[in-house]
This record gives sequence, structure tokens and C-alpha cells, in this order.
Amino acid sequence: MNSILKFSVILFFCLIFSGIGTAQVTRGTISGFVTDRKTNEPLVGVNVFISGTMWGTSTNKKGYFCIKNIIPGHHVIVASIIGYASLTREMDLAPDQETRLNFILSPVVYNIDEVNIISKRPREWFEYLKYFKMFFLGQSEYAWGCTLMNEYQLNFSIRDRKLVATCLAPVIVLNRSLGFRVDCVLREFYYDFTNNNLQYIFQPKFVELINRNKEELEDWKENREKAYLGSIHHFLKSLIKGDYEEQGFYMWLTDKPEENKNPKETIQVDSIMVVDSVKHKCNLIFDKYLQVKYVPKETVSWIKLIPHEVALDFYAYPKDLIPWRLSGDWGRLGVADMLPKYYFDSP
Repeated sequence: MNSILKFSVILFFCLIFSGIGTAQVTRGTISGFVTDRKTNEPLVGVNVFISGTMWGTSTNKKGYFCIKNIIPGHHVIVASIIGYASLTREMDLAPDQETRLNFILSPVVYNIDEVNIISKRPREWFEYLKYFKMFFLGQSEYAWGCTLMNEYQLNFSIRDRKLVATCLAPVIVLNRSLGFRVDCVLREFYYDFTNNNLQYIFQPKFVELINRNKEELEDWKENREKAYLGSIHHFLKSLIKGDYEEQGFYMWLTDKPEENKNPKETIQVDSIMVVDSVKHKCNLIFDKYLQVKYVPKETVSWIKLIPHEVALDFYAYPKDLIPWRLSGDWGRLGVADMLPKYYFDSP
């Protein structure tokens, strides 16, 4: 099954640029006001957060919010509250920058068909929910520890043999395997039964759970490390650092994804990545499928760039909304395997 990841992928690249370290970067601040488009009145209790991170806050009675200590780079800022259409804004935050960002939200008028009535759910709804959980949460061991806290708010429909899912509120995932609550503003979700193609976009906000005992906290730490090892995050970080083979990764360029087929010759990082040390960024460049094998877990995955060249920012996060298509083992992962942005390498 192929999975097109249309959200900002959570990746980390270890910096290789001389004289630059994460601990030396001064963080920035984003603040502003959120108002109602119709009345121009301030909105209280709006969730404003940086997509993919644990950074966020809520507006006060004046509609004001302020998020401090943000790592510089390209960010997607989300404003969301029940009863209004959520908004996103993209921006590049420089070191020590203080930015004003205002949101004007439009009220949403709900149609009767868009509101779930529990007593009138058809039998098919429960079947569609099974598909949604399998694809959205993923198919790893950590998915079993996840609960959709508001699954009753999901709406499903079939259009041209595509399963379409929508939700008027953020989809709340309680991940007891990794110790996070993930609030997901769902922009788009569909699964095409004809060609087994999965496509979705959402903006997640992570909130760390309170552990019930020391044993649970240790389990979370262990599971988070396991989720990281062998992930695309781990792979790309090792590419930049140059120790990908020592970490257990081997890669090839292939014409198409084919299971149980290992090309004879591996490739080196300089054949797929160009580093610009002056602008402190790097570009991934390749036309074919990049096949990646992770020996310790015996997993095989493929990366297909959507644009021919994917530019990565200061921290090597892609600015493109749809940077690549994943298949194989990485394509079977979902929200259950996600960690917050900068989790392992926050300065």
C-alpha cells in the first residue's frame, strides 16, 4: 500500500554546518489576536499551536495568544476552535525574531447531514471506522495502544470507490504506547479501494500524558526510542551525519517498489543529496524510488520525491506540503508511531 503523506513530515537532520549548533540558536516568539470574522469580536479559548510540536497555547479574553521559545525555521501555525473553520498560516521564523500573527476565523454553519446522530449510524459506518483506524493510526504494534477519544464525531462517505473521512472537531488520539495525546486537525483523508492509495493531510498537536507510575514512564521512554530507530527521521538524520551504514541503513535507487528484491550495488549519500554550506541547507535530488533497508529490524521502505528536488530548511525540514510518497514499511506507519518535532534533539 502506498501512502502519500501530505502533512509536514516530522523529521530531524543533525546539523553539519560549521560553527552552528542547536544550542547556540536563539529562539523566537509568535503572538497575535484571534477574532470573529462576522462580529470582529475577540475569540476566547482558541487553540493556537505549531503543527507537529508540543508548542501551543489558548487565547485569553482579549483573543490574545503568545507562544515563546520557538526553534527558528519553517513552521505551520494553526488556530482551531469548535464552531469555527480552523486556519493555518505558514512562516519562516528567524533566530530571536518576534512576529505578530493575527487570525480571523469564520463561523461554521453545520448541516444536519454533517452531524453524527449515534442512534442512526448505518452498519457501514462501523466498517469504515475500522479502515480509518487501520490507515490513520497505522499498522504497527503501537497502534494497539491508541484510542480515538471522539470517534463518534467522524463522518464517512464513499465517492468513486474512495473512502472519505471528515471531522468537524480535531481527531483526538490517546496514545498509551508512547505517552502522548495527539489532537489532529484533519484537512483531508481518503482511501482509494481501486489502487490501494491512501492520502491525507492533518496538523497534529502533541500533549505529553501524565504517567501513572515509574514503570509506565520507563515503558514510554523505551517505546519512543524504538519508534525512532529505523524511522525515516532516524534515516535522514544519519544521512546528514554520514553514519547511515553504521546505523544499519543501506539504500539503492530502483525503478519501482519491489518486495524481496535487493539491488547489487548500494549508493552513497552524495548521489542523492546536495549540501549548500553557505545557505545552511541541503536538497534531496533523485528521480527514481529510493529503496531503504534497515538491517536491525529487517524493514524495507521506498521514498519517491513528488517534486524532482526537495529543499530542506535550516533544520532540514521540507517546506513542500507534499514532499514525497512513502511505501513499504514506512508507508504502513501512522499517527501511532509519530513523535513531536524536535523531540530527540531540542536545543
